[in-house]
Amino acid sequence: MRLTGKQANPLEQSSYDPAIDFIRFIAFFLVYFTHFVNRGGNAIQTNEGQWWNNQVIQRIADFGGQGVTLFFGLTGFLLGRLLIREFNSTGKISVKSFYLRRILRIWPLYFAFIILCGAFNLVANSPTLISAELPYLATFTYNWGQMFGSIPGTMATITWSISVEEQIYLFFPLLFVVFVKSSAQKYAWILTIVGLINVVACLYVWNISADRFTPAFLLPVGIGLLSAHYEEKFSQSKKALWKPLLLGIVVLAYILSFRDIAGNVAIIGYCGSALLLPGLLYIVRSANVAEGNFFMRTAVFIGRRSYGCYLFHWSIWTIMVGRHIFSTDTGGFSLIGVMVGFVATVAMSAFSYRFFETPFLTYRKRFQRVLSP
Repeated sequence: MRLTGKQANPLEQSSYDPAIDFIRFIAFFLVYFTHFVNRGGNAIQTNEGQWWNNQVIQRIADFGGQGVTLFFGLTGFLLGRLLIREFNSTGKISVKSFYLRRILRIWPLYFAFIILCGAFNLVANSPTLISAELPYLATFTYNWGQMFGSIPGTMATITWSISVEEQIYLFFPLLFVVFVKSSAQKYAWILTIVGLINVVACLYVWNISADRFTPAFLLPVGIGLLSAHYEEKFSQSKKALWKPLLLGIVVLAYILSFRDIAGNVAIIGYCGSALLLPGLLYIVRSANVAEGNFFMRTAVFIGRRSYGCYLFHWSIWTIMVGRHIFSTDTGGFSLIGVMVGFVATVAMSAFSYRFFETPFLTYRKRFQRVLSP
């Protein structure tokens, strides 16, 4: 997208992009798959011929955690696209409106989920929330508590990525304002390079986990912003059928070989996963999901509710494991358990979206400068 700073009608551009929700579904499903399927969903090491104990399923499950990286790529893409459109339409960026929009989208469900974690302590038969977590949860610093504190795994653990996201939101629009008049592309490259440097430093210098280190996530965020910058150029290019098919084969091959790539040359795994977003954008938009089949429409429906799905699937996992619902200590989740967990997650998230999140989303529109997808 070209930055012009010219006045334009912000309603001229289409507001809804089903391809984004389809990719949100992919990101959520990857995370769900690794939590419910990888080693039975509970780090089971014994091989007793369990249904999930085969190479293909385990290779996909090993890759599933990269769904979080895909979510961060979407963060860079969507925020970049909105801010670029806002600047092109109004000639300026309202940082205050940006923060208010993010607060109204993230905070209500986030804090409601924390309260829910406390309530589930009564029934989960597994840790859901402890007092040591509260300072980190209240200040969106849970990932730092995991890295340098002594926080045990609980139902609230899933919020670590929300902490990273909120930390990025804190400075993203401020620096965008600084760079927007010269080049959003330059800002995107700076984020990408800074993120890459931090990933390398985590892996080879500091010997700490890049999977919780906020600056390392600037790599997929930067790639997402680059994708937003070049979106118009690629959307206008002709897409021969063989190109998305070939790219789809490459993506599938990467997913199945990720375990070997990450195990041997970790930095390639981080870079490859960061590049997943632009590849999927090209593939999904070529498929025209807006006019797709029942599966595509269902995926888009779930993707629209992916924030709730991401949080609630871990609540359901915690309860099902703690209560041994379709789950055993040696067999992990049964195939029926995986499906039950998925349906329960979608149902819970759909209810939350309709009756709890929507009022906040409606109020958030008061602070929109351009249409939001």
